[in-house]
Amino acid sequence: MLWLVFLVAGSWWLHCHPAKEMPRKPGPPAFTAKHVLPENYRIGKADLDWISESGKGLPQQDFLGKYTAKKVAAGGAVTVEDLRTQPAIESAADRETALLPLNDHHDLIEVLNAGSKVNLFDDNHLLLQQVPILGLKCDSPEESNCAAIMELNRNEAQLYAHSTPGKLRVVLGKP
Repeated sequence: MLWLVFLVAGSWWLHCHPAKEMPRKPGPPAFTAKHVLPENYRIGKADLDWISESGKGLPQQDFLGKYTAKKVAAGGAVTVEDLRTQPAIESAADRETALLPLNDHHDLIEVLNAGSKVNLFDDNHLLLQQVPILGLKCDSPEESNCAAIMELNRNEAQLYAHSTPGKLRVVLGKP
């Protein structure tokens, strides 16, 4: 009978004094993505929330001009470990990659990135339509000398090879 008293008293004690949650271990310091960042996305000033609480003390220079190593959801954390210094490009077996020099076209460098699509015009004739951009390849984090990495099928690659890339007009396509 005594054991029943202890059992009831113990049950009452546990009910009145629930276990406290273990404090959550804070994640690594990170900035928050303002929008979806595909793999190989080159980080610019408008891509991350630079005043996020979890990013306090992190220098922006460690992020700007670097490339995402994985896809990051909008609102997701971006840590230094999630970045790399160069894009890692893989194309499908039936596709080829080609570089589209952007040189001093700062307006294009700021809007083109992994996940973008472009239309290329030779004079006023459409040469290539809705070409996927796999990433940007830049000489340095300062957007001075960059090229877009395009993914082309074999026919598109032949058309592009016979064109003069510096004379092509680039128009942003539909996402």
